[in-house]
Amino acid sequence: MTIDPSKKYSAVLSTEFGEITIELFADKAPWAVNSFVFLTREKWYDNTTFFSVQPGIAVIAGDPSGTGFGGPGYAYSSEITDLKFDKTGVVGVFSSAADLNGSRFFITLDELPQFDGVYTIFGQVTSGLDILEKFPSRDLSSPTGSMQEGEKILGVTITEN
Repeated sequence: MTIDPSKKYSAVLSTEFGEITIELFADKAPWAVNSFVFLTREKWYDNTTFFSVQPGIAVIAGDPSGTGFGGPGYAYSSEITDLKFDKTGVVGVFSSAADLNGSRFFITLDELPQFDGVYTIFGQVTSGLDILEKFPSRDLSSPTGSMQEGEKILGVTITEN
């Protein structure tokens, strides 16, 4: 554990379209925030893409391979709490199965109550939602989706208070 769960953390994602600020919930999801902060400090997210953009649903990032299947080489347990996917801008851990969490994350573009109790929530966008809504659709499962260049995360900055 490299973070102090009693402290407040935020992240600024610098993208080609502008900045997205996220309040991180270290008190509610310490392992998810710890992983995100650790990987950020290791420059894991720098120059990666939002590998999936589903307008009106969510954007997904956190895989340097850009395929949606990459990860950091470790996994941590899910942290399901009383937090809900009840608004736009909720930040969750994207995983293929419970307790197989790694580096991938998503940001909701609408309410997604079907995700409640399934995915760990570790943050909330506090500014920059308008930036995410500018991203063109990108679906890796479509024949042309894998040929499209995804919108880039140029870098991430963590603030600790």
